[in-house]
Amino acid sequence: MTYVPLIGHTAAVATVGERYQVVIERDARRELGVKPGDRAVETIENGRLVITFLPARHRRSLMGSLAGLGPAADPVAERDEMADMLAREDAERRR
Repeated sequence: MTYVPLIGHTAAVATVGERYQVVIERDARRELGVKPGDRAVETIENGRLVITFLPARHRRSLMGSLAGLGPAADPVAERDEMADMLAREDAERRR
């Protein structure tokens, strides 16, 4: 990579490959926190390509993050319990 001054900033100049790929320079990746799997949103602003990086949906497993909070809720069982409770209340009102 070649570094050139660019309006008060230091910029890396890369070559576009045969498959139109450009390598993001290591220091830029580190500063921006770009990791494999991140999404690159490309927009064109005033004739320039602007790339905004969005982190991957999950970088690590969430397994165990809810440990100690009790058993996982079963929405079907909860729905059935609610229906039974409402049916009992309705039956009591009819008496």
